[in-house]
Amino acid sequence: MVIEYDRAGMSTAEEPLDTAKPVDPFHHKCSGYHRFFLWILLFYALFAIYGRALPFPFLFDDVASIQNNLDLRSKDGWFRVFTSHPTSLQFDRRPVGGLLSWLNFQVFGLNPAGFRAVNLMIHWLTAVLLGETLILAMRRVGQVRAGWALACAAVWAVHPLNSMPVVYISQRMESLMAAFYVVALWALLKANVQGELTRTNKIWSHSMMLCLCAAVLAILSKEVGVTLLVAVPLVDWWCGTTQGQPWLFVKRNRKVYLIMGFVFGAVMLWHSRGPRADELITGEPLAVPWEYFKVQCGSVFNYLKLIFWPHPLIFQHAPVPAMGLSQWLPQGLALAALLGLILHLGRFYKWVVVPGLLFFIVLAPTSSFVPIPADPQLEHRMYLPSFFVIILAMALGTGLVRLLKIGRWGSMAIVGVIGAVLSLATVRRVADYESPATLWNDVVSKQPWNGKAWINLGIALLDSDPQAAGQCAQHVIAMAEDNPTALSWGRMLEGMAIFHQGDYQAGGNTALSGSAPGEPQPEGDYSLALAAFEEAGKLNSAGELTGLSTYIGHTLIRLNRIDEGIGLLRQELARESFGTYAAKAALAEGLYKQGNTVEALQLLAQLKQEAPQLRIVAEVERRMASAPSQPSDRAGLPK
Repeated sequence: MVIEYDRAGMSTAEEPLDTAKPVDPFHHKCSGYHRFFLWILLFYALFAIYGRALPFPFLFDDVASIQNNLDLRSKDGWFRVFTSHPTSLQFDRRPVGGLLSWLNFQVFGLNPAGFRAVNLMIHWLTAVLLGETLILAMRRVGQVRAGWALACAAVWAVHPLNSMPVVYISQRMESLMAAFYVVALWALLKANVQGELTRTNKIWSHSMMLCLCAAVLAILSKEVGVTLLVAVPLVDWWCGTTQGQPWLFVKRNRKVYLIMGFVFGAVMLWHSRGPRADELITGEPLAVPWEYFKVQCGSVFNYLKLIFWPHPLIFQHAPVPAMGLSQWLPQGLALAALLGLILHLGRFYKWVVVPGLLFFIVLAPTSSFVPIPADPQLEHRMYLPSFFVIILAMALGTGLVRLLKIGRWGSMAIVGVIGAVLSLATVRRVADYESPATLWNDVVSKQPWNGKAWINLGIALLDSDPQAAGQCAQHVIAMAEDNPTALSWGRMLEGMAIFHQGDYQAGGNTALSGSAPGEPQPEGDYSLALAAFEEAGKLNSAGELTGLSTYIGHTLIRLNRIDEGIGLLRQELARESFGTYAAKAALAEGLYKQGNTVEALQLLAQLKQEAPQLRIVAEVERRMASAPSQPSDRAGLPK
């Protein structure tokens, strides 16, 4: 049976082609005005959930990619995000997120609330796009009621599993990719409907052009967008099944696939030449595709569990060792059975195939055989795939509602309770992002064996409680055993804690030349810090310890080995690494002690303008102001 469409793209068939489709639990037809009102209500609900998190400080990679990123302050920074500039590696080959962050900085400066407000808007728009795309898809099978689609989108929007791309600013690439991905699918559905209405073979409609442009923006947001090369033909095939001709649109849109494939190939070649490509070939033993696949069986299984029971949610999982047969085979068989069930049900209920396969398709680049050893398990990868699982879960729930003969208000109550429970869970999850210390403390409480989390918790505590940071270093050293890399990080953190303990002991009264009478002498502590830094460097000769050279140079200056420290810091600044501000602050202190006050004051003034929020800037200014020097040398410093 062929379905006819009116001018609005609505099905005019008296009976749907697929009699096994999900039924709207709200039993209500939503007009465009009603949907607009409901989407606005969803935005207010999301603001109530995430509003508290807007002013939270920058976290983890946010510090390097936003707070300390010199490119955002440059007038040509919009161009640098298209290159492999050292201070914008977080945006490497992801120019959409980089350009948006550059615009964010031009409008809001370093106000994290402005950045997160944009993330929240992207999240809400993605939810709207998902709901509207699902409504358009349901029309193809004769379902014109929108309540069910709105419920799916709302549940997805308030789910705690999807909170990271909203609160963690650096993961806006995930939500941007998802938004453009869905726009491409919506435009494809629209183009196919328009093709049916005109009864022509013309493929280059405005909707198809929008589909192609959105697809390119998706892959320029994040590499996972390349899966549209498979998703688009899959949706075309499904559109054909609703017409009784499965390959109708696939054959008609072959030129679109060829153009998309050519553009995507060029973009992926560009990706392969960037620094981010190193993530695919470093790290043992998970750099081996088969070993990585075994780990992903457990990871994907855990992702599915978190949709139905979102606990525990972990910001950064502990490194995963190679797995034995008994550790990955049960999960692998379960996932294979799930895929087989989807394909089997697709023989009878064609609509099941699309969300079922899209779940695996979108996850494939990061959660199959392509090794990303540094980050084998990241929950934000479920941002878009979770919606496809929610569709199937809601469809199953609809079947149970019909079986139990629950009425309209009962169905609405069930969905409302689910949404309320998920919203409360998201509010609790958002609270974990209040500060770097609370975030990493949450991780170590859930995974006490997570050495990376202990390192980051120690770094977060350096300014407020260096003694606790030293205890974190001892945790890392104790867990390192025969792992030189982990031991080197532990020794470096130990040195950082000792270094900051010296500042802590100074209490704002220690001069550059030494302590006041009766106060602790921090110089001995700096000697211990230097020993720890040097040992860390010997353990990790590959130079993977970010900021180690800066700390060594700064420690040498504190120990009055000024020329050595200045030389090392100038070398570090020449590399334009993430530690540029810290290196400049240390260099300013060294130059002032050396007697080169003019350059020192210029550096300090530059730092106070570019990064006034950094503690190291205030500490160096305090030390320079309290150092004994000639009155003319102290010009421009507070007394």
